[in-house]
Amino acid sequence: MNSTAVHIPESKQILADAEKDKSVDLASGFTKGRRCICLSESTGERTAAEYFVDDDLGQLVVKTAASAGWPKMVVCPVMSIADIYTIEDGEECFPRHIIELLTSQEKAGLFLIEHTTDGSSAELASIYLVEASQAALGDLLGRLRELAARVQIQG
Repeated sequence: MNSTAVHIPESKQILADAEKDKSVDLASGFTKGRRCICLSESTGERTAAEYFVDDDLGQLVVKTAASAGWPKMVVCPVMSIADIYTIEDGEECFPRHIIELLTSQEKAGLFLIEHTTDGSSAELASIYLVEASQAALGDLLGRLRELAARVQIQG
């Protein structure tokens, strides 16, 4: 395990704080921001992050703490989401080194969003996030499905 990349106490605090946020008002948390953990696909490095669902613009926005090699913000229109994987889809959907770094609670909240990027090349990009709980993750996925259906209808 790379000791410089893993900050367990900090990430446990992020998840604990996110769980407290959930108990206040999960629905408003989606629009105001929910704390989570963003994982580097290549190293598994944990970075504090916050995401929110922008209903008006039909997008998921993920903001990460400044770190070398990490974008500060990823804007993902719901219609550009190719797929979302959770641990229920199987551990094989995730890099082994990421799975090995997570506790069982973190695995329950782990999800991967594959989306196409803006621009002429429209490449597939991945975002690995850990939500505070499986229930909060389920709520987010439901919210994204509803938003995608609404955006598609408005077309």
